[in-house]
Amino acid sequence: MAEEAFLARWSRRKADARARTAKPDADEILRPAAQPPARLNSATPEPTENASDLAHRTAPLPSLEDALRADPADDFAPFVARGVDATVRRAALRVLFTDPRFNVMDGLDVYIGDYNQAAPIPPAMLAALAHARAILAAPEQPEPADQADTPDE
Repeated sequence: MAEEAFLARWSRRKADARARTAKPDADEILRPAAQPPARLNSATPEPTENASDLAHRTAPLPSLEDALRADPADDFAPFVARGVDATVRRAALRVLFTDPRFNVMDGLDVYIGDYNQAAPIPPAMLAALAHARAILAAPEQPEPADQADTPDE
């Protein structure tokens, strides 16, 4: 019986959750939204649109020719705005990154070298390695006496 109570409660809660996440009715969609609450802190100014934002919105989207004529010193904000074609955006960024200021090594590229070509070992180091090999080599082990060759009796 405890299972029935648990399952009934679970089913009821699932139905309630499904009802809350259901699509709104047409009446809810057409109903005007509530007014936003007034600002509590009047010291904070209301956000205003500056002239450059309005110019970006009203200006036509840049074309591929605009991107190719761009200079790295120009403003690239119109080229990365929403609605700009991906090819125009890529072309503008390609123009931007041809600027030599972006071609500076930062010194943190540890693996920038070509490690396919090994540097030759200097002769002094090679002699030291040969000497170390002779010193560190395991001494030859004499054969145990019981395995030594003995004449047949």
